[in-house]
Amino acid sequence: MRIKKKNVLKESYLINESVLLDQLTHIKPNVKKVLRLINKKFVPKDKEDFYWWRLSQYEIEKFLVDEMSIPELESFKIAKFFVKYGERLFSESEPFIYDVPVKEVFKNMFGKYLRKFNKERNLFPDLEFNTKVNGKKINFTSPYDIWDGYNGLIIYLGYEHNINTSLTIRFTFDFEKGGENTILIKSSNISYDNQVLPKNTEINLPKDDSYESFVEWVQELINNSHTILSDINIKDNFN
Repeated sequence: MRIKKKNVLKESYLINESVLLDQLTHIKPNVKKVLRLINKKFVPKDKEDFYWWRLSQYEIEKFLVDEMSIPELESFKIAKFFVKYGERLFSESEPFIYDVPVKEVFKNMFGKYLRKFNKERNLFPDLEFNTKVNGKKINFTSPYDIWDGYNGLIIYLGYEHNINTSLTIRFTFDFEKGGENTILIKSSNISYDNQVLPKNTEINLPKDDSYESFVEWVQELINNSHTILSDINIKDNFN
């Protein structure tokens, strides 16, 4: 994590307080400094009329990105951690691990990662959707386009510039259900006609919260879509 050097990080902001945060060894020193800075900036010294639930995770996150030049993903994790555990960190309490479940990070970064992937698809091997549809080989006009849908994604396949025979493969996810490292496909269909996968199909999350792992994950989903498309009868006007 890169921290931009600004006057706000002078030693006067890093006063050694006898609080739980000092005792935790699993939180890196630079993260501790940022947590202390957040506490100084967003939590008033006079807490008589202050309630912890009034803190805005968004405002803290924005401050870390804009003012401290901390990467967006790390800012999200630190801000969320502070809002959830900060009150205990700056008092005597039991320890908590500095971490956010992969599922929460995935949900927060999904749309941003997907839009970035779509812009950078030329940097990765394209998957050619030259495949059989209804038993006949179909050559699509481009490898694919991929769009951010509501709680999901849409893979668009153009065919001879004909909107009636172009395909959209839509996946909608349930980010709340499933195991700790999985999510559920709430629905999936091709051009609103054919159901692709059974409802509540459980799939693995990316192996970690990095963009590189997300790329591997979405490419695997695209490859699986290619296989499904070859095996399904499409209710459409393909000649």
